[in-house]
Amino acid sequence: MVIGSLGDVAFYVEPDKIKTIRRMSWNSSAKYSSHDRHMNRPKREFTGLDDDAIQFRMRLSAFLGVNPMDDIRKLFHYERSGTTLPLVVGTRAWGKFRWVILSQNRDIEQFDREGDLLAVDLNISLGAYT
Repeated sequence: MVIGSLGDVAFYVEPDKIKTIRRMSWNSSAKYSSHDRHMNRPKREFTGLDDDAIQFRMRLSAFLGVNPMDDIRKLFHYERSGTTLPLVVGTRAWGKFRWVILSQNRDIEQFDREGDLLAVDLNISLGAYT
């Protein structure tokens, strides 16, 4: 069953394959300027919004029926080409527009005896593309 996707990188749970996200956080913030005033406290002024950001972890493991390098190559290409991607979890698209991959951290867990990657934890940081 498909749980969601980032572009064409699907998140799913099937009897012989598992690829899901975890520890997802969605950050948003407002921007303010502070204006000094003579003999008074500074005055704060709302100047707009910062771009939203989403972070999540994803485990890719051959032991869970997934080829980790397939998705690593796709995500690497998306990041390096500046591709904008929809993020869908469940039946809901997250954010107002699309997202770009700002950074990835790959915690490599295991290799086989030929040096092929067996398991990796990805930390993905997305920024809103507005």
